[in-house]
Amino acid sequence: MGQIGSFGDIIFETSADKILTPQGIKREIASRWNNQEVIGQKPVSEFSGPGLDTVTLTIILDKRFGVEPKVIMDKFLSYCRSGEAFTLIIGTAIGVDKWKITQVSQMWDIVDKDGHVISGKVELTFEEYLTTAWRG
Repeated sequence: MGQIGSFGDIIFETSADKILTPQGIKREIASRWNNQEVIGQKPVSEFSGPGLDTVTLTIILDKRFGVEPKVIMDKFLSYCRSGEAFTLIIGTAIGVDKWKITQVSQMWDIVDKDGHVISGKVELTFEEYLTTAWRG
């Protein structure tokens, strides 16, 4: 088994029996700024500190690759709705603390006659979840 990473109890992996891997991984890093108004002049910028990083990624889910698409989709949905936060690992841990899921988009590409999802995608948006003040 080739474990690539994880989030909660979902293992990202690739093997002869199962493929569950993220793709299109994008990390955004931001800073926070305040602009102080000055009459008759341009505002003065003041750095407030680092912002919270975000990560977006897509996972293709297909029964032919050894996964139950709807089960995985519902697990991410549960994490999002419950506010649970976990370490996000893709190769190594990303960031300095845990991550929460702020958005889940499900695409049901193939559904059988009984309504079971055969293949689809899940797009996830993660945001850093810091439990103490960051000291970078």
